[in-house]
Amino acid sequence: KQLREADSWKRDKIYFKKNSQRIIILEPKDTYIREDGTEAQSFDSKIVYDISDMQMKRQLNTVPYTQESVLKGILSMSPVQVEVVEHTSKANKLVNYNANKRTIEISSESEVKDTIKGLVAEIASIHMLSFADTELNKFKNQSVSYMISKKYGMPLSEYDFSKIPQELQQMSPKEIKSELGKVAECYAILTEGIDRTIDIQPKTKSHREYER
Repeated sequence: KQLREADSWKRDKIYFKKNSQRIIILEPKDTYIREDGTEAQSFDSKIVYDISDMQMKRQLNTVPYTQESVLKGILSMSPVQVEVVEHTSKANKLVNYNANKRTIEISSESEVKDTIKGLVAEIASIHMLSFADTELNKFKNQSVSYMISKKYGMPLSEYDFSKIPQELQQMSPKEIKSELGKVAECYAILTEGIDRTIDIQPKTKSHREYER
């Protein structure tokens, strides 16, 4: 995955495809001192575009992704058993990690696209130990889910990152870097495993292994 600002792509004579989708990332700015004397980090949103949204002479990836193949790849990366249930143990969630049973529950009413979105978020929560019900954890889990969905051409309209978690705004620069680093690491591990399952060989492979 390669993210760059619009001007950076244009300087290399690489242009947007029709209906290119922008990605908003956090860019750390100046630090400041709170009233209690502690250091805090200010940051701003930065609009970038993924290389998959660029028009290039050579098609970077000609392998078609179906929802079923992507779902199969995601299931292969689950560190716990996945089971279909009539209703999950958490109200209003179609996909839910049940920490007591150490299983991921999928509602029988869940459509494939919703299953993919929810399943990635729950697998990410296990990998990053971010399954506690906080705004920051939801932000991190949904960030991984969004990036996976974008990479494999899944619908993105239901994702909403307009609100930055309060916990993130109160962190030091080092803490912000650490939290966002966990998201990037989780994304890299999951996509590597998914690519293997759907027979796509990445250009470079890391030696990381998903801990089961």
